[in-house]
Amino acid sequence: MVQFSDLNLPVFLTEKLAQMGYKKPTEIQEKSIPVVLNGKDILASSQTGSGKTGAFVIPIITKIINNPDSAALILVPTRELALQIKEVIHEMRCNERIHTALIFGGTAIDAQIFALKKNPKIVIATPGRLQVHLQRKTANLAKFDILVLDEFDRMLDMGFRDDISNIVRHLPQNRQTLMFSATKRASIINHAKLYLKDFVEVNIEQPKETHENIQQKFIELREEEKYPHLIKEISEREGSIIIFVNMKRVADDLCAWLRKDGIEAQAVHGDLRQRQRENTVKRFRDEKFQVLIATDVVARGIDIPHIKHVVNYDTPRTFEDYTHRIGRTGRGGADGYSICFVTRSEKSFYNNILKQINSDDSEPVYNQRRGVHGGRPSSSRNDRRSSTPRREYSKDGNRERPQGKPFGRNRNDNSFGAEGNSDRRNSGSTFKKDERGNSERKEYTPRSGGYKSGNERPTSNFGDRRKKW
Repeated sequence: MVQFSDLNLPVFLTEKLAQMGYKKPTEIQEKSIPVVLNGKDILASSQTGSGKTGAFVIPIITKIINNPDSAALILVPTRELALQIKEVIHEMRCNERIHTALIFGGTAIDAQIFALKKNPKIVIATPGRLQVHLQRKTANLAKFDILVLDEFDRMLDMGFRDDISNIVRHLPQNRQTLMFSATKRASIINHAKLYLKDFVEVNIEQPKETHENIQQKFIELREEEKYPHLIKEISEREGSIIIFVNMKRVADDLCAWLRKDGIEAQAVHGDLRQRQRENTVKRFRDEKFQVLIATDVVARGIDIPHIKHVVNYDTPRTFEDYTHRIGRTGRGGADGYSICFVTRSEKSFYNNILKQINSDDSEPVYNQRRGVHGGRPSSSRNDRRSSTPRREYSKDGNRERPQGKPFGRNRNDNSFGAEGNSDRRNSGSTFKKDERGNSERKEYTPRSGGYKSGNERPTSNFGDRRKKW
């Protein structure tokens, strides 16, 4: 059995690791640390929580201690991950003087410029803010001979590809590059070849997460039905709820609507300052409010045991994102509940998620719900549609069609639209005649409940009642 003392680490570091309670390296650490200490590039893939941070922080500290001229740049996708890595470095470095600088958005840039002028040995940065420093010429990367790309798959998904390419051009050609990813996709390997030279590949088999303690459900809705159904779900549930959306503006809009409907909610996303994000998460952790609305910025790393329910207001784009989101509930083996809203445009994402869900999980139910507009059915035809029986999916994803019913919408049925108009969801607007016979355009705002004039928000029967939870 390999111990940290067998990995040729400084004595102070092995003693510090023992004080921190780390008795032996994880599998990713055992395989990666010797490769990094030997000066080789590495492409490592391992699931979240497997010890990837220690796999590069431990050898980086060792190399900087052994070679004072060495310096490391660590690129990460989010501020939360940057803060987490800095805490690990500060805890492991003991009394050694290893100056560290944090570079990310949402904080004063002047303080970051001052930190960079002190010639830090380790810089932990998000690509966007570091790009700003390079444009202002307040950052000099010529002496950084170690580059770490942590959560590289996530950075690609967030659109940092061009920023990373530009940052790499400012680094010395003779450098060591360490790339860590939670997934092993073809796109990751292709991009790895752009940055890595003669690299060693380390793959840790990822056990499939079954989430047996989490009850998962998928619900088919039209876009304008999502908010009224969300109100219904919140009113029927007790305990803390985290709602995931794909865009920051949707998080803010949803938060405003819920507050007006008497539900205590807060939003957290990348546009907020770091202190605002930390305070919001802390208040949610302290159970000061019931509903947290978030983008994927908190899908990884946040650990709040009392989260009972996860609602995917927008369907995640990948199975990995889905797994990270629902993993916020059911912590420590407790029972958890996950709901995912699926619209017609999101069916491809749903199908991909369903294919990869473990076959031993409880079978997800994919409900077909129709006829909800602003919390109330709009016509008798819609009433009949709202009573459409559930259509369940088998584990292989094939839908069992009810006898006598078409698979999709009846093309001859024009009862979907508001005020008797045919459904115009794809066109984005509809027209009706005013008193003079002129066409009056009415805007369609999908996330605010369908066709409406002005800036009205969706109505609901939740009222101003504040839920006791």
